[in-house]
Amino acid sequence: MKDSNTDEKVVEVIVEAANGVPKKYADIANKFEKVLFAKGPSSFVKLMTQGNNPLLKISKKEMETFQKIADTAYDNPVHLATLHTFIKPSITAELADNICKARKIRAKCSLKKIADGTYKITHGGKLIEASIKPVKSTSENYTTSHYDVFGFPD
Repeated sequence: MKDSNTDEKVVEVIVEAANGVPKKYADIANKFEKVLFAKGPSSFVKLMTQGNNPLLKISKKEMETFQKIADTAYDNPVHLATLHTFIKPSITAELADNICKARKIRAKCSLKKIADGTYKITHGGKLIEASIKPVKSTSENYTTSHYDVFGFPD
């Protein structure tokens, strides 16, 4: 169960089911598991909690708890449910926040389709190239916050 091509196909199907852009936790939950098993629990925790805008914004005490949960889930996949219970509220809030921000700035953006699912977006004097299949972006927030590792939308 650690890391297989089958897991990757499941993640791709789930993301495609959401039209390329994850909109709810269930759309990317398996991706978190895949990264945990591919990178190991210590790297997973760092990827989730570090960067300009980390996916999990937690205190030192919560960080210790999160590390223990990640270690346990890595050693025994039965405990993946505990991992999901711990990270789901933060991930759901981050998804909602990103969707809200996108709706607010939509009228102030210029959008140009350059390929199927790929767009150039101009906002506030910045040019960003973004794709929905796979989910990726050239924005500073996306590239410095490990969103790319998890397929998390910016």
